[in-house]
Amino acid sequence: MSATLSVRSSAPAAACSGCGARSARVHGRYRRSLADSPVAGRGVKVVVTVRRFKCVNDACCQTTFSEQVPGGRCRAVSSRSG
Repeated sequence: MSATLSVRSSAPAAACSGCGARSARVHGRYRRSLADSPVAGRGVKVVVTVRRFKCVNDACCQTTFSEQVPGGRCRAVSSRSG
């Protein structure tokens, strides 16, 4: 038996990875599944919903960017759009 945790950011905006401008214009979302160490002998899967934002800086070459999730350096099991 395993446990699945579904998480998402509650931040209203994110900083562009290209220029640093903050944007609240959501362009889309995708889910990423992460594996974590077993807890009490049970497998744990964390499903993170990540938003893509549109950069509001017209001079920035990065049109869209993904929000960065704190502690998101987990080993990805699978990733798919949706």
